[in-house]
Amino acid sequence: MSKVSMRYAFPDPRLFDLVAVYFETSVIGAEPVEDLIPPDMASIRLALTGHWEDGPAGSEIIDRGDQALVYGPLSTAHWVRGSNGSGFAIGLHPLAWPVWIGDKADRLVDEAKPLSDYWGDRGGELATVLRQCATFEDRVAATNALLLARPRLNTDPELARLIMVLRTALADPDCSSAKDLSGRTGLSASRLARLTNATFGFTPKLLILRERFRRMLHRADLLSYGKWRDFIDSQYVDQSHLIRDFQRFLGLPPSQYLGLERPFVAAAFAEFRRLASETGQ
Repeated sequence: MSKVSMRYAFPDPRLFDLVAVYFETSVIGAEPVEDLIPPDMASIRLALTGHWEDGPAGSEIIDRGDQALVYGPLSTAHWVRGSNGSGFAIGLHPLAWPVWIGDKADRLVDEAKPLSDYWGDRGGELATVLRQCATFEDRVAATNALLLARPRLNTDPELARLIMVLRTALADPDCSSAKDLSGRTGLSASRLARLTNATFGFTPKLLILRERFRRMLHRADLLSYGKWRDFIDSQYVDQSHLIRDFQRFLGLPPSQYLGLERPFVAAAFAEFRRLASETGQ
């Protein structure tokens, strides 16, 4: 049976506004391993070795080839399947869209395009350099160097400030409506919607719902379905409300989702625990 491992690393501090994390997933063994990944951040991903496929829940899983790809923010779950190799990814903060990608996030929701569509030859250079690196640590160092050398298309400090305000608000369970987001940013409803669509990929209302669900699911993945009352978010009125969101964002009822084999998610949590023990958190 194939085994899954995962490595995480933070970017150079000078990239904290654009990059959330670097991570590398490895499958040791020829038997394919798959998992259903919940709605996630935008990212740049590259298959280093082995065979990798992915696709939305309920749709065909496809081979993405060997190019570096830009994945837009995900509104629904998607399947990932890998065997006998590893893949490297760069998790992107919303500010990366105007600063690096030069496009609006809502144009790539639940989709992927070659990085070369945005970066030209530099997209291919990233893939070449990372495949030549011998270790994960080498790939992190090389990625830092390449990204720090990349020019910024947008340096508007007010845009960066507003996105940081939104990121902070979305992490706060007490921020529970689009009206709350407008109040925290000082933007009208129409300006707020234009900003969130362009940088987060979604309307303010959907962003609130999506982040609430992601917070709850993070706790759910640590517990059994029988303990749902221990992890249900305070903003959920009742279990039927919870089930509706599972169907909306995952395409599955809670009992079916929590009964899945979770090799990639389990590897991610194992890596989080390792990092926490090393940092004393």
